[in-house]
Amino acid sequence: MKKISIVTISYNEEKSIEKTILSCINQTYKNKEYIVIDGGSKDGTIGIVGNYKKNIDVFVSEPDKGLYDAMNKGIRNAQGDYIIFVNSGDCLYDLNTLSSIFAEVENTNTEPDFIYGDAIVKQFESDKLHHKKARHHKFAWYGMFTNHQAMIYSLDVIKRNNLLFDQTKYPISADYKFTLEFLTMTNNLKYIEQWLCVFDLNGVSTVNKNQGLKEASNIRKEVLKYSDAKIWLIEKLIKSSHFLSNNFKTVYELIRFQS
Repeated sequence: MKKISIVTISYNEEKSIEKTILSCINQTYKNKEYIVIDGGSKDGTIGIVGNYKKNIDVFVSEPDKGLYDAMNKGIRNAQGDYIIFVNSGDCLYDLNTLSSIFAEVENTNTEPDFIYGDAIVKQFESDKLHHKKARHHKFAWYGMFTNHQAMIYSLDVIKRNNLLFDQTKYPISADYKFTLEFLTMTNNLKYIEQWLCVFDLNGVSTVNKNQGLKEASNIRKEVLKYSDAKIWLIEKLIKSSHFLSNNFKTVYELIRFQS
């Protein structure tokens, strides 16, 4: 059984941290470690985490430079074969999620370096849920093909290549750069057609959507070495897809799933 490191980051998350903790520590998959990286919360977050200290392998609470800096601390503390980031407010789909994933992995001929699946998105300031099927990873040039909470990375690949989230240069889209760079390091990937997570849309990349789009264009240029013309075309394609999604959702979903 491969060991998986589950990393949760938090800062002043007393309203949401407990559901995330319970989602992770109660997984039926046994070979796991749980890491909580807190940014020095001033509310009741630390007290709530303390209620579950016997189930938490690593707990760090100190000021950081942002969520990706905290995720980097999670990487440095992780000792598993794989790593997944389930941040405060988010949850794994159900308590059998990891068991189901690794049962399928064990049936493959080769051990994948990267596993991804589908996500359920909790709408911003609403209880409405949107079931979001992953795109194929060949569309990584377009953007994140699933939520990073539905991505499982080989920790060995990460540490051998000194891969970290670029918090300073890409404070909104560092997860996109991280994933693109990771995919350049291996082609041993596996998609699992399962719901892996429930993602709470109340995030910084949603609030700062325009900045995120700009950062993504710069990442395509830096990592994929795309020309300005190609990046311009991708930007137009993304804006068109957003228009379809907002105004003609049925057409948008048909096009999306055909790809």
